[in-house]
Amino acid sequence: MKVYNLKNWSVCGGGVFFSGFARLYGERAEDKQEVLTSQIDQVNGRFVITKSGSVYILHNISDDYLQWMKNNHIDYDEEEPLKGII
Repeated sequence: MKVYNLKNWSVCGGGVFFSGFARLYGERAEDKQEVLTSQIDQVNGRFVITKSGSVYILHNISDDYLQWMKNNHIDYDEEEPLKGII
């Protein structure tokens, strides 16, 4: 199973916040490609498994996305960065 490091990431999707539809957008550190993942299936701290089976480790969050979280009164937790989002 390949594990990717995701930088400058954000969450996108639909629903009340992103429940059930969340996907990640960011830069894959290994090849500097921008990616939009399939739906998030599982989250364990900074590790995310998508419906396609890809595994991502979340590194630095997008500045714009962090500001969006602050504007929506969502606390950012570096150890559990998706807590309160999905």
